[in-house]
Amino acid sequence: MYSKTEHISNNYLRASNNNHKWVGVLSTFNFKFNNNWSSMFGIDARYYKGSHYQSVYDLMGGDYATDNSDKNQPKGAGNTSYAMKRVGDKVSFYNDAFVTWLGTFGQVEYKKNKWTAFMTGSLSETAYQRVDYFKKKDLVLSDTTILQAVGYGDSVIHNGTVYKIDSPEARYSTTDKKWFLGGTIKGGANYNINDHHNVFLNAGILNIAPKMNMVFDNNNKPFLDVKNQKVYSVELGYGFKSKRFSSNVNVYYTLWKNKPPQYTPSVVTPDGTFSFNINGMNALHKGIELDFIYKLTKKIDVEGLASIGDWKTISASTVSIVNNDNEIIAVVDFSAKNVHVGDAAQVQLGGSVRYEIIKNLYIKARYTFFAKNYSNFDPLTLTGINKDRESWKMPNYGLLDINFGYDMKISKMNVTFNGGIMNVLNTVYITDAQNGLGFNAASSSVFVGMGRRFSLGMKIGF
Repeated sequence: MYSKTEHISNNYLRASNNNHKWVGVLSTFNFKFNNNWSSMFGIDARYYKGSHYQSVYDLMGGDYATDNSDKNQPKGAGNTSYAMKRVGDKVSFYNDAFVTWLGTFGQVEYKKNKWTAFMTGSLSETAYQRVDYFKKKDLVLSDTTILQAVGYGDSVIHNGTVYKIDSPEARYSTTDKKWFLGGTIKGGANYNINDHHNVFLNAGILNIAPKMNMVFDNNNKPFLDVKNQKVYSVELGYGFKSKRFSSNVNVYYTLWKNKPPQYTPSVVTPDGTFSFNINGMNALHKGIELDFIYKLTKKIDVEGLASIGDWKTISASTVSIVNNDNEIIAVVDFSAKNVHVGDAAQVQLGGSVRYEIIKNLYIKARYTFFAKNYSNFDPLTLTGINKDRESWKMPNYGLLDINFGYDMKISKMNVTFNGGIMNVLNTVYITDAQNGLGFNAASSSVFVGMGRRFSLGMKIGF
């Protein structure tokens, strides 16, 4: 029994907390060779710490809740109060993520007559480290490090010496630093045919370090064989501009190799739940984009956009799942060829009208239609007869937003008032979904978009 006088909350609300702190330095050097050639070089160094935990938010009428997720908190007879959690106390998990980024970049630009061209490149080293305060502590000894060795009440004997949670050699569960080398190279050119028409071409190769959740799992174990993402992209476009009408249209083709899923998959086995990393997920993104603005009168602007894409996963892969001892416990052979990328509306059509009521006071109405939005898929479900099976496609929807603003000058200050009504029609729609085992709406879990809401703001410039 935890208390004779207070009431336990068997159900309570938790808040997810993500606190971020970062420092960095960004330095650039510009040099102009002559009227046609110029360059820019620089360094980019950053250090980031993110604290992640859940806390008790609302006890829903009770006095306390119980949680024993912290393996280092006292327990047993006489120690039950440590498991009693009040509002604001940490529960479920508590860990810190540390990211170190060291990078350099440079760009060369050429301008002459109707031509503009550029070439840019970057090189970076990214380091990840994770500290978990709720896992058992590590023992850092002179001849070895024993990971997650001692929690409260535990003891470990090594070379005749007894170590406990309060031993000087004990530290919170900490991973080694994992370093990843990345880089980019991009280039492009623009040619102005005349005062109204231009064409442009851009291309790039990106070698991207994996994200933190693809390097370490929630048990502070490193994933095996973590690889960088590689992106190859090319874009071709045309632009037109005149006094009253301007427009751009471009087509793109992007091959994204080793693209990670949007979440870290896991599998439940008799030995526990194990997360795993997936390599070899390749995706092909291609499409066309169009935008324009037409000045109907001095007070009315009409804008439009269209984005029509076809984003698909184009590969199969084999995944080895390992336990905490890095022993292979399962092998999954899946195939996601021609399965659409999830949680991205691949068709977007929109238009807006902006009316300037009086000088510096405007109102703008915008309507956007979203379609071809597929649910995100779990690669583990694309096995056997479900190989290459398409995910459930979410219903199409449209949103109407109204924004307004007013600029004014007070003394020497520039003051801007702005506001808006989002989702004016209070449309019920689904923004994201996770494909279910039935590959249909009934089995999928969904996230419903926000209803009608309002905003007001003010900005002051000195």
